[in-house]
Amino acid sequence: MEKTRVIVVGGGIGGLTAAAYLSMEEKCDVTLLEASLEWGGCAGKFSRGAYTFPVGATLGLGFEAGGIHDQILNDLNIEIDCVLLNEVMTVNIGEKKIVYFKERDQFLVEMEKHFPEDIENIRAFFKHCWKMASPIYEMTRHFPVLPPVTPSEWLRLLALARPNQLKLIPSFNQSLQGVLKKYDLDKNKLFVHFIDGLIIDSLQATSKHASFLMAAIALDVYHRGAFYLKGGLYKVADAMVKKVVENGGTVKRGRRVVSVSKKDGRWLVVDQRDREYVGDHVILNTPLESLGELLDPSLYHKLPRKTKVEKGEQWGAFTLYLSVKEEVFPEYFPLFSQVVPDPLKPVTEGHHLFVSVSSDEDRLRAPKGFRTMTVSTHTNLSRWGEQESYDQLKEEMTNFILLQLETVLPNVRKGITQLYPGAPKAWEQFTNRPSGGVGGYPQTVKSSLFYDKSHRSNIKGLWFCGDTVFPGAGTMAVSSSGFHVARSIKTDLKLK
Repeated sequence: MEKTRVIVVGGGIGGLTAAAYLSMEEKCDVTLLEASLEWGGCAGKFSRGAYTFPVGATLGLGFEAGGIHDQILNDLNIEIDCVLLNEVMTVNIGEKKIVYFKERDQFLVEMEKHFPEDIENIRAFFKHCWKMASPIYEMTRHFPVLPPVTPSEWLRLLALARPNQLKLIPSFNQSLQGVLKKYDLDKNKLFVHFIDGLIIDSLQATSKHASFLMAAIALDVYHRGAFYLKGGLYKVADAMVKKVVENGGTVKRGRRVVSVSKKDGRWLVVDQRDREYVGDHVILNTPLESLGELLDPSLYHKLPRKTKVEKGEQWGAFTLYLSVKEEVFPEYFPLFSQVVPDPLKPVTEGHHLFVSVSSDEDRLRAPKGFRTMTVSTHTNLSRWGEQESYDQLKEEMTNFILLQLETVLPNVRKGITQLYPGAPKAWEQFTNRPSGGVGGYPQTVKSSLFYDKSHRSNIKGLWFCGDTVFPGAGTMAVSSSGFHVARSIKTDLKLK
């Protein structure tokens, strides 16, 4: 019996998840194409000599028992070396040094220490968030699809419905800002900035516009379990690639796809060297903004209106990749931290940093006596359009970020042995993201959950996954999107 050929375009975590699941199907012949020479996309890596740097995502979420990644890795029979963190991160904001504890009671004690004047309202706010997140978490463990499109997706969603989820209905159109106002916390600028820093990476939005329900999940997830992965999240990517190969799939790097069309009833995928790949299904693990260039115009015209995104609303990222001598770190320095010297400044352009440091025992990232460090900030992509000022802006941002970093690590410049700045053009070059946009679209009331973009294209055999479709940004979300595609294709195969 001839196998169903599946071509996966893009070796980010979403595409890898779909490819790994489908390679387990005897009916499927999987080919995975990746444009760069590294797997993992924004959860990938690059190496310089003895040092390995995580490209983007660094904090591991969803690896707790029953979590999204735990389920997926168990299904794929993959083991990952990760360490559960009791102290998830330290948030340095103004003069405060707030430790974000995994344990909820311990976290609330820390909140009282730093915000005693509003502690009763803060306790009530977090408990409300956690209460609303709990039924959502129980549902997401079964990988529901939003917005449901097919009868099977609606039936699956209805089958997961429980009485305690009815309390979610009034919150579907609530913004996080509205809930902060309800608890009289919107005027506490320091606390609001603290919240904004916690959610912007996962929701790509601040409290002013973020969906409350999505924010509730983001504020609950750290208490479910946050992990340090030895080596980095690229270990997940590499393990999934290995699984695809073990199951008989084909994986190819350095294959940048330039066109996707239909020929004689089958999909025709062409890479930058005019090499052709023919399949029955194509999974595009690419930003939706790329579809206009990739797809044949006759196919692009058939896509649902909200899938035809010509210009996204994504943020860019500016990141410094550093190798640093161990001696400049104090006896205890958190593996993950946020640095906000001035809480009155926006959570962008170097005023808000997310800092990840390799463990002093992680020899996969740095030799003994050294550590690797990534320091990233959100940046407005419109700032990076002019080539003449690009290099100057990159230098200015590098110096400004180092200045901010020195507020928590005063001797860092003395210990730097390597420094590589990564601006939006680098993201565009190495991850093929238009204009260098990262992190998906802002998860606002009007663009998340039932208003989000489906993994279905409405064109038979064409599928989407990644951070620009439901459930959005973050490795848990993109892994879920890859799972959704794989499940839908497997369902179609069973129906034949």
